Amino acid sequence: INTKFNYVNPDEVRVDSAGKIINGTRIKKTTNRLQVVELPVMVGYQQTYGNFSINLSTGAAIGLWQKRKGDILDANEKPISITTGTVKGDSLYRSSTSLSWLLSAAVEYKLTPAHQLFVRPTLQYYLNDFSSAENPIAEKYLHFGLQAGVFVRF
Repeated sequence: INTKFNYVNPDEVRVDSAGKIINGTRIKKTTNRLQVVELPVMVGYQQTYGNFSINLSTGAAIGLWQKRKGDILDANEKPISITTGTVKGDSLYRSSTSLSWLLSAAVEYKLTPAHQLFVRPTLQYYLNDFSSAENPIAEKYLHFGLQAGVFVRF
């Protein structure tokens, strides 16, 4: 999951190492990244029409591991790190596993007995929030995806 984060504060006041007050504009551009390893548990139905097949499937994806990198705004509208392994970042996010609902539909075309082309749009909705109660924002994601490729059977 990648999201863009841009922070601009035209009235930034900082104090340098010599104690001098510096006024100016602070610009922070970040791309937040959330990586999740999931175990999908799905059921499906497939119907074949000649060389074409249609497949519908649904189920749950259980998140086994997650890693974050980036920034969000705190309650005072200042950027704070959400990176995994930082004290503040780890306090803002739940360390338990995630749970999401998956829905996909695929259209497949049999080129040869061993090769099939496929296109699979998917929908994934996270049922629980990644954020802890300390986080100023709720993060329940909804994803749309499109997979395409070739199945090769050995």
